Amino acid sequence: TKIESLENSPYWVGGDFDCSNCENLKNLKGGPTQVCGDLLCDGNFLSSLEGSPRIIGGKFEVYDTEIKNFKGGPNEIGGDILAWSCKITSLEGLPENFNGKIDVSNNLLSTLKGLPKFVSSLLVCSNSLIKLDGCPVVLENFDCANNKLKSLEGGPQRVTNDMECAQNKLKNLKGAPEDVGDYFLCNSNQLTSWEGIPKRIGGGIGIVTGK
Repeated sequence: TKIESLENSPYWVGGDFDCSNCENLKNLKGGPTQVCGDLLCDGNFLSSLEGSPRIIGGKFEVYDTEIKNFKGGPNEIGGDILAWSCKITSLEGLPENFNGKIDVSNNLLSTLKGLPKFVSSLLVCSNSLIKLDGCPVVLENFDCANNKLKSLEGGPQRVTNDMECAQNKLKNLKGAPEDVGDYFLCNSNQLTSWEGIPKRIGGGIGIVTGK
């Protein structure tokens, strides 16, 4: 659609609010202040989250946009945050009180600073991360593949389902969780030692050494 502005939108929406694939929409000013369902604003040229609803009851889909951070974004989000394939360099602006999944894969992050303390699952593959400081202690799923990590120090202490840390620059597995509930995938690194490998892995393991 050709919509350029959300001015004159209803202030309260009891279900989903879908403004995705509006090619001329660059911010959310003038939109609802509360959305009880999902806020879908993916596939736009959004460069800012200014004007976002203060409260979203469901998930927040803002993937495939031009945003660089989460400043001006919602204060409360009841569902997941899906923000892959943007231009995100910082997690600043994410809500403090949050416990859903965050997917910021395929962005430009070098740090996890600004991440909420509690997150159910975290997908940060295909960024430029050099360390994992700020990562939650427990995660359901954790994907930090295809970054620039030389260490897993600072990462989660327990992953209840799958963890993937393939395609990094790891020489050992120091800092890995002691317990991974299902798959642990560490292929295509520079491993010279298995030191630090999880003591318990509930599913399969992929640890083929890369060059």
